[in-house]
Amino acid sequence: MLVAALTVVTVLGWFSQTSLAYSLEGQEWPAGTTVVLQLGLGSAFRTLQDGNTSWDTAASPALGMWNVVMQRLQFSGVLTSSRSAMSGDGLNSVVFSSSVFGQSFGSGTLAVTYYRSSGSTMSESDTLFNRAESFDSYRGALQYGVYDIRRILLHELGHALGLAHPDDNGQNVVAIMNSNISDLYTLQTDDISGAQYLYGAPTSTTTTAKIYWQNSSTGERQIWLMNGTVHTATASLGIVPTQWNIATSADFNGDGNVDIVWQNSSTGQRLVWFMNGTTHVSTVSLPTVSPSWEIATASDFNGDRKPDLLWQNNSTGQRVIWFMNGTTYVSSVSLGFVGASWKITGSGDFNGDGKADILWHNNGTGQSCVWLMNGSKFVSTVNLPTVSTAWSMVGTGEFNGDGKRDILWQNKSTGQRVVWLMNRTTYAGYASLGIVPIQWNIRNF
Repeated sequence: MLVAALTVVTVLGWFSQTSLAYSLEGQEWPAGTTVVLQLGLGSAFRTLQDGNTSWDTAASPALGMWNVVMQRLQFSGVLTSSRSAMSGDGLNSVVFSSSVFGQSFGSGTLAVTYYRSSGSTMSESDTLFNRAESFDSYRGALQYGVYDIRRILLHELGHALGLAHPDDNGQNVVAIMNSNISDLYTLQTDDISGAQYLYGAPTSTTTTAKIYWQNSSTGERQIWLMNGTVHTATASLGIVPTQWNIATSADFNGDGNVDIVWQNSSTGQRLVWFMNGTTHVSTVSLPTVSPSWEIATASDFNGDRKPDLLWQNNSTGQRVIWFMNGTTYVSSVSLGFVGASWKITGSGDFNGDGKADILWHNNGTGQSCVWLMNGSKFVSTVNLPTVSTAWSMVGTGEFNGDGKRDILWQNKSTGQRVVWLMNRTTYAGYASLGIVPIQWNIRNF
């Protein structure tokens, strides 16, 4: 059993000379492991500086920051109730604690990672945050006497990977893995080099997917800009009345920018926001349709390289494609009737034939499937794995640079969000996007 800790010093700063180095503990996880963390930090019982109200929500993006730089290992998080860690129970706990399994925290120690191994092979890792210290969640310069929980977990996860403190060897290194907390709150070159020495560098191409969010309480709308499965920046779309929902997104005017389709659940109005990146430029109205109809997704279903709109009627189960010329309706075709418990959640080319297919999910049973299409004609069905009904399928995107559609899920009870990485219609693994307050919902994209 080995232990590593992060401490605080009263004077922070960098030396003028730095070396390129990392340090290893000598243990690592088997290749291909997904390390499932039991996130049990619990509620903050207040609003933190970054707007979160849960320690787990505030800290969990640290998982994705490591995931995006590694090939042969990934972190995943599962929310648990506040609990005590037990060494040797086979669980990888992240909790607050008053001691390190019965021993005192060292002076100035903010957190400790305690891991078990057999020889050089890791089998368990527990991270204990010192309950006696003061924590918050913020980015930027370190604040005196109040410590950012996310950057601390980012550091401790490095220990969970098998990385040691590079500055313990007398090296002057700029790294999140240094033994003393600092103004750094992201991974540095040496941190990434160490992780990739152990677990390899990603082989896929960087992607720049966007995820659209809306707050069901406040009407606030945001876009997450992504680097693969890592959230890198947020753009605000402002506050929009809550009866307006983001329906889908596509380039409707051919300028290379992804535009946003809105629908009003009360009036049946539909609008397209033309966008320049994340900036709203202008608005055009679509025909008003009964509120019982909703736009489910947008894809090119007739091969003219222009996005068409796929509609579903939540009362009757009828599905219809509107063929579009930009934002102008041209004609329509019916896909028939499907049980109203089945919802269209996205579209894209799932079998590599260059034609848009349709993704379905049944919230009542947890079943999902893909309709393989030839234009607007149904060809065949491929079933996907069934999941717990606590999870909702909310969209598709290309998140790992392999040119294949991936699937986005959210758990509205826990706030967890994950991406299923797909090999066509075969589930190939997943990546966690962390935990987001449940009043924020992902809209189809």
